[in-house]
Amino acid sequence: MRRGKFDALEFLAALSVHIPKTYESITRYYGRYSCRRRGERAKLSPHPPEEPESDYRREFRRSSWAACIKRIYEIDPLECPTCKAQMRIIAFIQDQHSIKDIMKAQGIPDFQAPPPIPKFIDTSHAIDELPEYDAFGPAPDDF
Repeated sequence: MRRGKFDALEFLAALSVHIPKTYESITRYYGRYSCRRRGERAKLSPHPPEEPESDYRREFRRSSWAACIKRIYEIDPLECPTCKAQMRIIAFIQDQHSIKDIMKAQGIPDFQAPPPIPKFIDTSHAIDELPEYDAFGPAPDDF
């Protein structure tokens, strides 16, 4: 390898060799850790006895939004707040006019966007002059 200074284009060429292409795997496994060897070991090893699936596992496997909320916040979103009975979902309403009619019947006001944030530009801290040194040039003496 050549010692000394790199030309700018030579440096960029040497650097770009180390950048992987899109979707290129840069980790390679050989020997015992290769996919083939791991597959062979998995075929030869005895399978562990299957355990009966617990209720928690079953709930976790087919977790819905209600089960996730119940597990995280420890509150059941499908429990009726008045009689504590289990509620079930009848329908998802997505029509804008139907939602507004239901909100009006329940006495819920229409949604209004918050007022826009006022755009105030503070000019008291504006930079009037640039520093004496260049950002890419030699450093100033006071550092």
